[in-house]
Formats: sequence, structure tokens, C-alpha cells
Amino acid sequence: MAGKATFSAKADYSKTELQNLILKSMSDNNMFDGMFAETEAGGQLDKDKKIDCYIGRDKVQVKMDYRSMVNNTTAVEFAQLDLETQNYRHGHFMKPPKAGGVSERELIDNVDYIYYILPGFGISIWEPAKLSRFVFHLMRSMPLDLDPQLLHFEGIPLKGKNAFKIAVAANKEGDENLWSSLNYLVPNEYMMQEDGIPLGQWSIEKFQDEESGVWYDQPVFHPELDDVEDNIYIKPEKVIKWDDVLYSLRISDNFSRICELISEHIYNYKYGKRKAFIIAENFDINTEFLKLYDWSSHT
Repeated sequence: MAGKATFSAKADYSKTELQNLILKSMSDNNMFDGMFAETEAGGQLDKDKKIDCYIGRDKVQVKMDYRSMVNNTTAVEFAQLDLETQNYRHGHFMKPPKAGGVSERELIDNVDYIYYILPGFGISIWEPAKLSRFVFHLMRSMPLDLDPQLLHFEGIPLKGKNAFKIAVAANKEGDENLWSSLNYLVPNEYMMQEDGIPLGQWSIEKFQDEESGVWYDQPVFHPELDDVEDNIYIKPEKVIKWDDVLYSLRISDNFSRICELISEHIYNYKYGKRKAFIIAENFDINTEFLKLYDWSSHT
């Protein structure tokens, strides 16, 4: 059984640069109501206040998941687990879970909007408290064995592979600082749904085909209703389609550097051809000249 990939916090700096260049390019092309200004990486605003940048007067945290391009899902962090490595009486053990991502009070109190960059889909802009509530209700309402392909938006099945599952990202900074981020995998269509997602409970129920008599499982939604018996919806503040994002990147002076960062990421993370091409093509990178890791020399 293959082990999980381990991520270093220091490796996030190149992704931070990429995120900033994407938003700066859009700001330079007047796609926001206000100019983009990044905060110092690892500084007090970033570390303690959870503010990655300003867009106009708005305090913003920025997220991007490369795998969202491949699996069509967004990993939304909700908690962290640390490993105690200095307790010599008991040995290594997990500390109590602590707030992470959308459960952090600092995020709710200090940040106006979370910008989720979903390459191939767009940018989903959420108020932190609404996204926290959104993930909480999805975790309550979606059975973990529910196949997202059975759910539809306007007759189109969701693309989220292994969505509505808990995913673990293993992290480390040195041999004595090990932690795991707990994430909920949400289909990108849910994150980008401008009209919102109705709150309620999904259940798997059995139905019988009238002609064949064969029984089959079907997801059934039981909506939460307000005082006048209307569905209760929760939705992002705004979504920006990927075509609009990509256009602003192409005409930006930052586009060559953006392509460099993505190409470096593809090589450093040793993606195979299929994943590498999906990522590159979403950014209009010519795959003919894309350098892939040589697995034939890997022992």
C-alpha cells in the first residue's frame, strides 16, 4: 500500500507566489473592485490574522488546490491533528484536534472573503462564516458512501471524484513537527454554484422499477425550509468563470512567470503525463515543451 505524500510548509511559498500573480494579473486588468496588495508571507497579518492580501479594502485569504483540476474537487480544511513527539513517558501520540481552515476563529473574525482559485472552473469567493457553515452542513447531510455522480445540477452529473469524503494531507516541518490537515472534499460545481446549494439531508433510499420489479438505490434530498416553506440556500458571494480568469492571465506581463511556476510544480511533484497535461492545459501551457519527471531513472 503506497504511503501518503508529505508536504512541507516551506514548499507553499511557490504556490503563494502563483496565487498572488493570478490575482495581481486580474487586478491589473480591472477585474476587481479595488487594487490587489499582498501581505508579507509569514508576517503578523498572514500568520495571526489569516490575511494573505487586500483587494481594495477587503481583507482576503487565498486558497488553491492543484488537485482540484484533476479530481474536480476542492479540499476545504476544517481541522488539524498534531503528533506529540517530545513526550518521553508515553511516546508519540496525537494531540487533541485543533481548529484549522474554516473552523479557525481568527479567520472568521479578521478576513472578509476567502478566494478559492479552482483552475478550469474559476474563482469562488466566500464569506468565511458562510463557507464554514456550508461545509458543516454538507458533512452532516452527505452520507460518506454517496456517489456524487448520482447528484445533478440541471441534469448534468457532478464530476467530483471521491467527493464528500474526508481527506488527509500529511505535513511536516523537520522531524519533530508533524501534523495532518483534515479536509472535506467538495465537488467544484458546489463551490461554483452561483444560485447556491439548498441545505438539507440526503439519504439513500430503495425504489422498485415498475416494469422489471428490480430494486435500486436512489439518493433522495429532504430540504430544510424557512418560515414560508421555501428552500434555504447557501451560496458564494461571487464566482468568476475560468475563461475570464485565463483571459486576464494571457494578456498580463506575469503570464510567463505563472507558466514557469506551474511547470516547476509539475516536475517537482513528479506528476505523470495525464495529471501534468490536465494542469498545464488549464493554464494554456504548451504541453509539447513540458518537462516531466523521468520515472525510468527512479529507483
